[in-house]
Amino acid sequence: MKKSDFYNLLKAVPKSEIHVHAEGIISKSTIKKFLARRNVAEATNNDVDKMFQYNNLTEFVSSFVAIQDLFENPADFNDLFDDIETYLTENN
Repeated sequence: MKKSDFYNLLKAVPKSEIHVHAEGIISKSTIKKFLARRNVAEATNNDVDKMFQYNNLTEFVSSFVAIQDLFENPADFNDLFDDIETYLTENN
């Protein structure tokens, strides 16, 4: 079975999600939106991509904490909830 066929099959299988991490579901566009709210110089796609690339636990924890630090007010969670809805819908 091709890798793409396997992923399509896996997405089609109904699931029950009981535990998700916001840092793993948040979209890159939401991260860019949060950075813009903080008046951070325009983040490139490459800058944001680096937040999802790690080779060891230390790099993972650094990314995890950096994403958590982007949340400044309760309204930020509305954007996150939109990302969670998209993630859950796309993954059936």
